[in-house]
Amino acid sequence: MSIATELFVDITLIGFNDREQTVIASLFKVSGRYREWQPAKKPRPDCILVNVDDEESRIWCDLEQINPTGAPIIAIGAEVCGNSIAAHIKRPFHWVQILETLEIVLKQQRDPVRNHAAAFSTTLLAPANLPDMPERSAPKIFKTVPAVLIVNPNPKGWRYITGELSSRGYRVDHVSTGAAAVVLLANFRYNLVFVETELPDEDGVGICKLLKQAQGRRRTTAIVLSTSRKAVDRIRGSFAGCDAFISTPIDPEELSRTLNKLVPEYVLEED
Repeated sequence: MSIATELFVDITLIGFNDREQTVIASLFKVSGRYREWQPAKKPRPDCILVNVDDEESRIWCDLEQINPTGAPIIAIGAEVCGNSIAAHIKRPFHWVQILETLEIVLKQQRDPVRNHAAAFSTTLLAPANLPDMPERSAPKIFKTVPAVLIVNPNPKGWRYITGELSSRGYRVDHVSTGAAAVVLLANFRYNLVFVETELPDEDGVGICKLLKQAQGRRRTTAIVLSTSRKAVDRIRGSFAGCDAFISTPIDPEELSRTLNKLVPEYVLEED
């Protein structure tokens, strides 16, 4: 079994219909952390999600049926009692609440899942499913020098990124606030935008969403910078259309790998 596989948190789903299972499976896939438990791959699940609006599943919880796995149970739907219930999510709810609740419940457990925290911190926000760029022997042809916008109030962070991009021949603009970023994005075209999630006036993920929804800007690459290791934050960024995540403080190797994937070498078009 590979290291990446071992780091997954395995969840058992009980009482959900096909549509709900599909939605939850999609959330797990995008999170990069969770997956549906498969007994053949792991002897026990790390957590159990139960739809207590399903009659048989509710009876299972009401009777406090013996849980041989010892995994925490998260009940979704009507109120239920039971010493084995670790958390409860009422309907109606946003699907992302499942990920938020999982984060809380699993942190409270004194089992191997909690011990994986340090390992998760290096993988949750790593660039996910980045497309391979063309071979370096075939640089892209641009009509003008490509430009990058960095939206980051942290001088140390944006100066380091600026140095890396300048060495690759990219023009770099920098602003510290979301308001300033909106002005520049409305008036100039950028090939790549770095956005810090914690801005003094705006939500950085919101800037990413605005960028991707703007007419003619959907091909602009957006990279989110974040101190958060939570899967739910990665989900928010993915839904907003961001192309990659870089955890902060910035790791030079992680930044280099991301730029190699998303920032192509180029030559200017001859007149």
